[in-house]
Amino acid sequence: MQFYTDLKNRHADNIANQLNADGVRFSGLRKGDVTTITINKADIPRYEAAVEKVKQMYRQQDAPGQSYPQQSNYQKAEQAFYDNSPPSSQNFRRADEPKPAPVNPNVIGNTPYDQLGDKNELQYYTNLKNRHADNIAKQLNEDGVQFSGLRKGTVTTITINKADIPRYEAAVEKVKASYDRSKPEMPSKKPVEITAAIDNAIRDNNYELYRYDLDKAAESVLKDFGADRVAKMLADYINNHNYDGRISAQNKEWAKAFGTPASRYAPVFNSHPTVLDGFIDSARAKIEELKLSAPAQEQNTLSSEFDDKFLYSSERVKITPDFRGIPETKYYQSAVNEYFIPDIGWLNNEGYDREQKLSGLNAKDFFAKVTRVNANYIDSTGITGQMDMSKAEYLAMTGKTKAPENAAALQSALDKLDERRAAAGMSLEKPVEYYAVRQMNDRKFAVCSISADGLVTVVKPNITTVAEAEKAMLGIFDQKKDSVKVELVHPQTLDEKSVEMFKDRAQDELPDIMYRINLNDDKKAANTHVLQEYIKIDNDTYTVGQVVVKGDYDKCNRFLNQLLNAPQKEAPAQTFEIYQLKSGDEFHYIRFEPYETLEKNGSKPEFANYNKVYEGDISVKGGTAEKLEALYEQFNIQRPEDFKGHSLSVSDVVVLDNKAYYVDTVGFKPLEQFVPFRVQQERFCAELPKRLSDIAEGNISPMQDNLIKVGNDALKLNISPAIIREAAFMSNDDRVQSLADTYEKMYNRRDTPAVETPKPDNTAPHKKPKL
Repeated sequence: MQFYTDLKNRHADNIANQLNADGVRFSGLRKGDVTTITINKADIPRYEAAVEKVKQMYRQQDAPGQSYPQQSNYQKAEQAFYDNSPPSSQNFRRADEPKPAPVNPNVIGNTPYDQLGDKNELQYYTNLKNRHADNIAKQLNEDGVQFSGLRKGTVTTITINKADIPRYEAAVEKVKASYDRSKPEMPSKKPVEITAAIDNAIRDNNYELYRYDLDKAAESVLKDFGADRVAKMLADYINNHNYDGRISAQNKEWAKAFGTPASRYAPVFNSHPTVLDGFIDSARAKIEELKLSAPAQEQNTLSSEFDDKFLYSSERVKITPDFRGIPETKYYQSAVNEYFIPDIGWLNNEGYDREQKLSGLNAKDFFAKVTRVNANYIDSTGITGQMDMSKAEYLAMTGKTKAPENAAALQSALDKLDERRAAAGMSLEKPVEYYAVRQMNDRKFAVCSISADGLVTVVKPNITTVAEAEKAMLGIFDQKKDSVKVELVHPQTLDEKSVEMFKDRAQDELPDIMYRINLNDDKKAANTHVLQEYIKIDNDTYTVGQVVVKGDYDKCNRFLNQLLNAPQKEAPAQTFEIYQLKSGDEFHYIRFEPYETLEKNGSKPEFANYNKVYEGDISVKGGTAEKLEALYEQFNIQRPEDFKGHSLSVSDVVVLDNKAYYVDTVGFKPLEQFVPFRVQQERFCAELPKRLSDIAEGNISPMQDNLIKVGNDALKLNISPAIIREAAFMSNDDRVQSLADTYEKMYNRRDTPAVETPKPDNTAPHKKPKL
């Protein structure tokens, strides 16, 4: 196979068309705005010839005139890309058929460019959005105006003869008029504060001391402001004052249906709460009357064009500054791309919000000015697209999409879209990354994030101004928005998310090795961060290990994520040993005695008084207590055939991974230094070569963690670095051999031995343990 990667989609479309025309077999895969085309290596010359034809077509730009397409080439390419059916026979040409002339799908119009006139006689209209250019081109065709057009990405340039400028402008006006079929009336007056209007209405209808015509007051306010706005305002007031006993329980229950108040600040009224509660009763009654008397709305009939389509909402993001001026992201779902408002034009979501704020109108009144909407849709086959529609059609499509009877059909379309994306290798969900700006102790700012271990980590330090912090946050968003979901949040939110993630990673026992991303102490170094390891020593404390990797924050965080999520092999079974008192009358007074009796007599279990009667492995899951209980049950009820001792009883000792436990009347009593230090040293040295060999061969993983555990065990037993070096070089593995250097540094820099070496026995010389 031969792969041609990172081809821009529009060039890939043209090459694909030419390959089809030449009968060359190929396959393609889109990822974002680029495409990969795959062919057999035997067809490389034919592929290169097809590319030359496309380049020649670009140079000449003399494609024959064609009527304006009803479906854009991008939509055709997208549909062909998602179509899983085998190519039809019409895509292939018989050997005796003439080759068709190449057609540039980016050239539109009804007249070749070179036939419109000399260059000084031409008029160019550039940077027209493709869908607007589509509508203009269609109108020019209907009016018989000669033109040529060229697409470049998302914009189009239309060229006409200067003599046709008036006819072009007339065509544009017709297109605008088609957008403006239902122009709403502008509001007659500037909106007034509803709370003040309610107070005034109550005061004006106070016909006698402590007597009010609240029905009349409610009717006047509803007439001026509408039932929806008044109801929402009153509900917000109640929900912010639900502790007030002067508001009736019925009104509190009614207000719950309106959800969270739009603002954290409650509406303020000058009227007495008891009188206001009566006004709410009257307003609710009037609103119900309006609902009952309102004529049924005529059902908008959608054309057949909308039969198999639903609105398709996708995640959008809005970036707004917080009280400090630092950007924060707010994610929401919307199907709308643009709104058309007469006298303003087409507005994207950001422009729409800006214009609404400048207008002073509420959301409902401003939306009333919209006449057309451009929205995303999904059809029954799972293919998505965009289309312009009137506001009435948009509202009808909204109702159709949300209708319960259409839920199954909509879910089926969404499932098919997911299947297409999965087949194309597209990720269905982006990972989430959180960023916040925090003021540090030196009064400077720093951009912080949550690293893979769930802890808050500085990404960019030493930011002196809010403007620089804003620029840094926006730069991170632009850099990462295509690959991850970037959440720009408040520092408190960052801490809350960090706690959630860290709890998910919490473990019952501290690991033998931990990692942290730290800022590089060398501020002049190109690598701003380091991934530092920390090695567990005695009493669950840690000492600084080696630097694992250097780089920027992203590089260190990726490496940390790989370390934390590396596939783990199942932990090997723990070893155990069973010791029982030697036979003889001299041990009669301590045999089968509880530990408390030994303490009263001033004695303790001595290693010299015991014989090892059994050793083996135990793979029972759980903690130490569960494993000891499992051994007690096994050596009393289901004793192994090769076990020659008596049933596990009081006064026996069980050693589980070099830790001794006395079998007591109830439970097990941990013992300190039951196995002599010299014996522990000899056992460690005897097992060390095989232990390192298993690590090198991958029988015990992960390698780094287990090598650190070997070093920790050796430190506790005060093993000489020379012994570690000798055993490491037996493994014949560079990674294991590096343990010797690391261990020697740790051994030399410690203040005191991890476990104090006992004094040598006077009766026998202390021998150095051997491998």
